[in-house]
Order: sequence, then structure tokens, then C-alpha cells
Amino acid sequence: VQPMAPEDMVRSAILLRAAVPQLERNAQSLRDDLDGLRFARARVEERRTVLDRAADALRTEQINLNKLYNRKAATRAEAISKNRAALSQMRELAKKASSLRDLLSKIEQSRSELAALSAAGARQTSLSARENITPHKQNTYITAPALEGGTELLGSISKARGQLPFPVVGRVIGLYGQDLGSGLSRKGISIETRGGAQVISPFDGKVVFSGPFRGYGQLLIIDHGEGYHSLLAGLANIDAQLGNPVLAGEPVGTMLEATQDGGQKTDDAPVLYVEFRRNNEPVNPLPWLAARKGNRQG
Repeated sequence: VQPMAPEDMVRSAILLRAAVPQLERNAQSLRDDLDGLRFARARVEERRTVLDRAADALRTEQINLNKLYNRKAATRAEAISKNRAALSQMRELAKKASSLRDLLSKIEQSRSELAALSAAGARQTSLSARENITPHKQNTYITAPALEGGTELLGSISKARGQLPFPVVGRVIGLYGQDLGSGLSRKGISIETRGGAQVISPFDGKVVFSGPFRGYGQLLIIDHGEGYHSLLAGLANIDAQLGNPVLAGEPVGTMLEATQDGGQKTDDAPVLYVEFRRNNEPVNPLPWLAARKGNRQG
């Protein structure tokens, strides 16, 4: 319809016929690029949504971690405070006790009293909760871990007779029932060992006393349940802390080194004194201990 010569019209038609396919290809390529861009933008939005959710979850976890950390710090501070109170109470009991029997009696009495107080407190809390009444503030008592009655043991010591490991490797130099003169007899056994020897727990239990006691040096008392206690005296260092559970064979302390006697070297071998008691009555430890090559009687 253009006012042009027929040959120009034919030439224009030929040029358009050659150019249109290329233009269509370019247009299709642009459409494909736009579709890819829209897809990539949608993926970016999805990733951004996932990232935002992950960031929110991370912030929540961080808040929970901070709460747990604060709770752990408070629990640790409370445990340290209770342990200090328990150590202080143990020192007071050790000062008042006149003998090992008296000391063990006072320990068991304190544990029974605190167990009764804890049970009464639990009953009062339960009653108050049922009645929806806020309990009045009560007097605070020392609830030291070492004095809270009971401990979950891994086995029965009464069934382990003759199978317990010796607390230390050495030579038995003092026997149970041996006459000590003045009408007194030995209530346990004495084991001569090497300087710095490792001392272990003879059975699973809970440390109810750890510290110096008159005439016995560093004393460790372990409650094994069923009324049984082991008493280890003469240690140089005690590693087991008051109130902590211990396992059979677990290291609980070390004996005196040869150069620890006032800084002067000595050839005297350290001696570990071992007592077993049932219901606070001494029993012969040897039938309970498993004979082994490293320990021999002399």
C-alpha cells in the first residue's frame, strides 16, 4: 500500500522475510532470560525466607543457651555454697567426735535429720500446691550433698564379699583384732605401701566424710549402702569430694611421698589404715577383700 515502486516492495518483503526469524529468535531468548530471572528471584525469596526462619531459630536457641548458662552458673554457685557448708559442718562434727564410732554416729544422725527435714518440706510443698496456697518462708537448713541420705549404688556390697579390690597395693602389716596393748585391739587392717601410692574405693558408694580427724590424719569415709561403710585413714591427699558418688576401683587419693615429711627425705613407708563397718560395728575387712598378688600379709 506504500507509494513505492514494485521492485522496492519486493526488495522490502525479501528483507523482512530474512529479518523476522532472527527477531523472533531474539525475542524468545529474551523471554527465556526473563523466565529464568523470575525463577531465580523466586528462589532468592524462598532462600531469604528460610534464612530468616533459621535466624529466628538461632536467636531463640541463643536465648535458651543463655538461660541454661545462667541456670548452670546459679546451680554451680549453689553447689559450691552447699559444699562449703557441708565441709564446715563436717569440721564441726570432727571436732565434737571423740572416736571413729562417735564420728560415724554423728554423721548418720545429721543425715537422718536432714532427710527428715527434706521429706517434711516436700510434704508441705505438695500440700500447699494442692490447696493453691503460697507457703510461708521457712527457716533454711544446710542441705549438703554429703549429708542428704541415700545414694543409688551400682550393686549390693553384701553380695560382693571376697571380691572387693584392696584400697592400695602393699603389704598387710596389721591384722584385725590384733592386740595393741592396754586392752585395746585393732579394729581394721594396716597396709604398708610405697610413697605416693594411689588409693582406690573398694566399692561403689558416696563420700560422707573427707578431711583430717584426730590421730588418723586425712580420713575418708564412704557409705556403701546396706549399713556398710569403709574408712580409709593416713592419706596425704584426698581427691574424692564430700557428697560425690564413687565407683569401685575409682581413685580417691594418694599416700604420702617419701619427701613430704616436713620437707625431709624419709625411708619410712606410708601406711594406709582400713576399717569396714556394718551398722557402725567394725568387721574384719580381709574376708571382704579379694586376695591378689600385689597385696600380701607380713
